Amino acid sequence: IGSTACRASVFAMGSNATRGAQAAAADSIALGGQSSVAAAATSGIAVGRGATVSGAYGIAAGDSAAANGQAIALGNGAKANGSQSISIGTG
Repeated sequence: IGSTACRASVFAMGSNATRGAQAAAADSIALGGQSSVAAAATSGIAVGRGATVSGAYGIAAGDSAAANGQAIALGNGAKANGSQSISIGTG
C-alpha cells in the first residue's frame, strides 16, 4: 500500500498521506513512509520515516536519517555525507 519497488530484488513498504516508501535501486530495501533508496544506490537500505540513501551500499536508519555511498547513518536526523562515513545520534 503506497509503496514503490522499481526493480528486481527490491522491497518497499510503508505509506502516508504524502508518499510511500520507494526502493529504486537493485537489491535495495525501503521501509517506512517517505523512505527512499535512489536508483544509483545499489544494495541501499533505508528504514524509518523519511530515511534516504543516495549512494551504493549506504544504510540509513531513523526518522529523516540520510546516508551517501558506503556510509551508515543511525538515529533521528543523522547524516552520513562522506563516502565510508558513519554518523550516530541526532543530526
